Amino acid sequence: MLILHVMFAMQLVPLLCVGGAGLFLLPVVNRCIWRTYGKKAEFFELTAYMEQLICSYKRWGTISPALEDCRTLYPEESRMSKVLQQALYILKTGEGVGDHKIVETALAKIQDLYPSRRLQLLHGFLCKAEKTGGDRTEELDILLRDMQSWKRRVILYQKKKQFIRNESVFAVVISVLLCDLSLCLIPWNLREILTGTRMFQYFTAIFIIVLMTAEVVLLYHLTGSWLDIFVQTERDVIRMQNSYRKVKDQKKGITGYMAKKICQREVEREFPYWLLSLTLYLQQEGVYQAVRLSQSLGAQGFFQEEVRRLLGAIYDDPVSLQPYLSFFRELGLTEIQTGMKLLYAVNSNDYKDMGRQIRFLVEQNNVVMDQCEKKQFDSQIAGMGFLKQIPMILACAKVVFDLVLLLMLTMGRYLVL
Repeated sequence: MLILHVMFAMQLVPLLCVGGAGLFLLPVVNRCIWRTYGKKAEFFELTAYMEQLICSYKRWGTISPALEDCRTLYPEESRMSKVLQQALYILKTGEGVGDHKIVETALAKIQDLYPSRRLQLLHGFLCKAEKTGGDRTEELDILLRDMQSWKRRVILYQKKKQFIRNESVFAVVISVLLCDLSLCLIPWNLREILTGTRMFQYFTAIFIIVLMTAEVVLLYHLTGSWLDIFVQTERDVIRMQNSYRKVKDQKKGITGYMAKKICQREVEREFPYWLLSLTLYLQQEGVYQAVRLSQSLGAQGFFQEEVRRLLGAIYDDPVSLQPYLSFFRELGLTEIQTGMKLLYAVNSNDYKDMGRQIRFLVEQNNVVMDQCEKKQFDSQIAGMGFLKQIPMILACAKVVFDLVLLLMLTMGRYLVL
């Protein structure tokens, strides 16, 4: 407050307005700071759990001892340790479990605490592996490599967000100094006349309040979840389905163009997750059976409808290329078509070539997953990059306002004389 009084010669009432706004925004800032630490801790808790679960399941081949290994990673009073204790209790006693889904119910406790697509995929795969048995080393290696790649991408993305946060603070300081410098360049007698007006005082107070609010809004957007979670409401699912109907009906004009863009974004996000689950089941199953098993881990809405259509087309004509090429053909996504051609190759080759084809399919899907998530991160970074420019825009507006106000005061003075 003293600094503002010295820099802008602010009077009591405008200073009180700025102070009140600061007190109002302070709890939000405090909540954002704690949220940042909480989301970071949540991410590293989850990734450590997933890594240990995969490695321990490789060793033991069953869920219960693998979870016991995971529990040793965390302090007794931590939330992860407590939820693992609950899961282990359900596995041992089966208390409160219906339909004999003991493993699913136990692992669901962890999923409720850590909402993550990859965690759901891992748990879903382990539940099926627990029932069918067999060596799952290759599938677990696929999941581990994907998880480590995701971990690196998220950490890099968070470093970019931290850089934007530092840039925004620097921009706020520079914008305030720029406004103060513009006042210092005005002769002292004219400066006193300018700073003594109500318009200057209250506009300066508004400038400071808007500057603080913009910084808090940016800080809030920089403190989101680190996990790979995408929640769709029922309304969103219906909107996606309507958009896909327009694409299938080949609607023209701006309506058809926007519907196609909406569907392309949805498919680009969901396809790598679906193909990842598919490659897991291809290690032990044929293509038709793998597609059927992947349905439980796929997206909702029109993506699931298209997977069901693909399943029916393969059943009707198992040796034809056409079912694979028609998978989201209307959207014209080359990555999707490439992945489906590779899937067709897996279905067509003999047993000796199948392993090599599956490994190549996994590698291609890793590239698609990397591109998809980087694209999402870059899109979010671009929006935050605009927010960090707001302090300089406000500073320019403040300098222009001060100059116009000074010009009006000077001209009015001369007219009176």
